[in-house]
Amino acid sequence: MIRTIFNYFNCVENLSGTNDKILEFNKALALNGSLTQYIVNLVFNDEKYGVSKTTLCKLIDYDKTQKYKDVGEVFEKNFEEPKILSDGLDFKSLEDFFINVKILSGKKLQEYIKTVLSKLSKLEAKWLVRILNKDLHFGLNLKSVNKSLAVYNLKTIEIFGVQLCGKISEIKEYKKFPMLAAVKYDGFRCVAQKKDGKITLISRQGKICNSFLPEIIDRLGHSLNSFTLDGEVISANFNDIASRIGRKESNINTKIDIKFVAFDLLKVDGKDIKHETQHSRTARLFVLQQENKGLFEIEESRVLYDTETLAEYYKEVNDRGEEGLVLKDLNAPYVEHSRNAWIKIKNFIENTFEIIDFANGSGKYCNDINKLQVKDSSGKVVSWAGSGFNDSLRAECNRLAAGNMLKGAFVDIKYQEIATNKNDDKKSLRFPTILKLRFDKLIADNLGNLD
Repeated sequence: MIRTIFNYFNCVENLSGTNDKILEFNKALALNGSLTQYIVNLVFNDEKYGVSKTTLCKLIDYDKTQKYKDVGEVFEKNFEEPKILSDGLDFKSLEDFFINVKILSGKKLQEYIKTVLSKLSKLEAKWLVRILNKDLHFGLNLKSVNKSLAVYNLKTIEIFGVQLCGKISEIKEYKKFPMLAAVKYDGFRCVAQKKDGKITLISRQGKICNSFLPEIIDRLGHSLNSFTLDGEVISANFNDIASRIGRKESNINTKIDIKFVAFDLLKVDGKDIKHETQHSRTARLFVLQQENKGLFEIEESRVLYDTETLAEYYKEVNDRGEEGLVLKDLNAPYVEHSRNAWIKIKNFIENTFEIIDFANGSGKYCNDINKLQVKDSSGKVVSWAGSGFNDSLRAECNRLAAGNMLKGAFVDIKYQEIATNKNDDKKSLRFPTILKLRFDKLIADNLGNLD
């Protein structure tokens, strides 16, 4: 049964259109909805299995000179099946496997996984290591998976979410006054929770990031309150934070001055206040910060009453070199995934792109990556970008490229406009500047509807 479901997953991976992928995924649900739901839940839930991609790859011999898109492909191309295959995994053995994975750790965990893999087919090994790595890598995100689960009346997987921002390009487009205008920071979005004396830091994608932000854990741990704060981790250079993401505490540079800047309060002392107005939550946030001086900062913001004063403030923050403003509806509650209550405005256009190629520079940068080729999710906008590179970004790109992880990563780029080539109607970015790598994004922005 599981081999058949994994065969469907193979088909999903090899199809190109999202609708076709969903139809093929639905075949697995039609075959055994409960088992398929259990498998995808193993991937998309918040549990960690204590084994990294690097560790999984060490469990087999493979050709390290080749490029692989993920750990599943490493096993697909190099895993040696046993001469006599067992009946393989079933629902019960899969459940037992993950019970043991959660109990074991270190060398015992690695040996256990290696023993189980040695009895499986290449197909089963490929998808089992992808499940352990928390990424099926077959082109369907959680939103699409949940839609299919709902069609078959199966329990959907809870999606961690934060309130998001809509966009405007000109100040005059904003009409809701009075409003709260807050400075937009160039940092790492992070929800900070303190519950039962324990601090948990969560990225906007729902990933636990305690390991690479120990200073924030230490500071917030001194608070006498329990809380849930939405905010941003910032430093003088965003790439200093980006270079930490996903690493263990022993492998990060703790000499960097980083801060947690809160811009909303969602829970305080066990009480959920997301339903309260922005005005009320902001007032409570200031009280909490006064009670916990020095542990975290609050975003710079002003209550404004008309377009003229908003335009003046916007000019002021731009003249200071800030990224822009977030305009907040004072009467709105906090709603996860919604873009209605917060609106961002910047002096330039900024989007997230997927890296599809890269190239070294010249002169003293001849051995360093100094140019990226990127595309939007529609594939209609393809462009090279080289401006914006600094030493820390080069180092991070070199590190990712050495591990065959730069292609397929995501990057924020600001640009003046999208230009169309008169000869072939291809679209590219005009005056692009690389801002930062985005480890919290799973898909590039879609700029396909440009005509």
